[in-house]
Amino acid sequence: MKLRTLIYALLVVVLPCRSQSLAQHIDSLIALPLLEPSDVGIVVWDLAGDSCLYAHNEHHQMRPASIQKILTSAAAVRLLGGSYHFATSLYCVRDSLTTDLYLRGSMDPLLDTGDVAMLVMAVRDQGIDTLRGKIVFDYSMKDSVPYGEGWCWDDDNYVLQPLKINRADSIESAFFTQLRQRGIVVESMTECGATPDSALLIATRHHTIDQVLERVLKKSDNLAAEALFYNVATAIKQGPVTSDDAQRAVQQVMHQMGINDDIYNVADGSGLSLYNQLSAQMMISLLRSIHRDEQLRRHILPALSVAGYDGTLERRMRRTKAAGNVRAKTGTAHGVSSLAGYCTAANGNTLAFVIINHGIRRADRRKIHEWQDGLLNLLCELRTKRLAQ
Repeated sequence: MKLRTLIYALLVVVLPCRSQSLAQHIDSLIALPLLEPSDVGIVVWDLAGDSCLYAHNEHHQMRPASIQKILTSAAAVRLLGGSYHFATSLYCVRDSLTTDLYLRGSMDPLLDTGDVAMLVMAVRDQGIDTLRGKIVFDYSMKDSVPYGEGWCWDDDNYVLQPLKINRADSIESAFFTQLRQRGIVVESMTECGATPDSALLIATRHHTIDQVLERVLKKSDNLAAEALFYNVATAIKQGPVTSDDAQRAVQQVMHQMGINDDIYNVADGSGLSLYNQLSAQMMISLLRSIHRDEQLRRHILPALSVAGYDGTLERRMRRTKAAGNVRAKTGTAHGVSSLAGYCTAANGNTLAFVIINHGIRRADRRKIHEWQDGLLNLLCELRTKRLAQ
């Protein structure tokens, strides 16, 4: 019998038994042989009654994988605000003989060829057909460290720098290509440096924080998450910002939410780092805070994946009570499968949940997903207070 069939058969048998509690039902799922060689941390919280319905290994420190992105997103909305934009700006300094261009980036993860073309069109709009000054690429928003703290050397990692196009490492060649395609003669020298205060802004391309949040939470985009992470740092420090600055910024927000920094460790924005650690209890505290905060709820909940419909949950929980109900962030790393978010029980109460499977084998990942999906389907079918006791 397939694991999925076994889990749903188990739920069909136990759900009608109202003498059993939710804890007993979940304990039955945890007792399956699939979980014997690994650990799992679980918390289920009834947000309507503000009470814990179930907890298991809730204080165990585990690697969160990509549910770390919820911390990053919450810190970004809280410190940067819901109207924040990721801007890539073009400036010029002109005299009678030369024009210097300065292209300054803010680590916009959505910048593409079309955006660069529009920036170059602004050069033509200034009546410039020949460039004999300098073309300066301003990377001063962050330090020059290319990768995140605790990233594995053999992962296919993105280089973290403020100016990227189409998720590539450098914008410079694309910028020159666009200049030449617009008929602008380039006789300039290129260099890296800071944009002077006296430079004239001639064009800006930007993307909203909501556009980036959607890539971070629905698509689990690591580059977009790191862009959020470093931009959060700019809220507490003038550039160039560092990973340490971003970590302090996230910790500041967690502290404001009543989450002590001695119960978790944040090393990066995406969850790639081996140094990230948190517990299911810490994450449920964050989910509760997000739900209580109107601004956080308005920007983060729509960006979470919807089971059976979109994002990283598009192919999961289809044709179950959880489909279209569960909104969550997935996490996947070597040995880790996690899931954190919200659902509505059959009694109408909104539940927050955290599931972190730790120490799993790669070959079992799909089965673990089916196990998690079965547990969430159980939560969505929750009907009576007695079952939750």
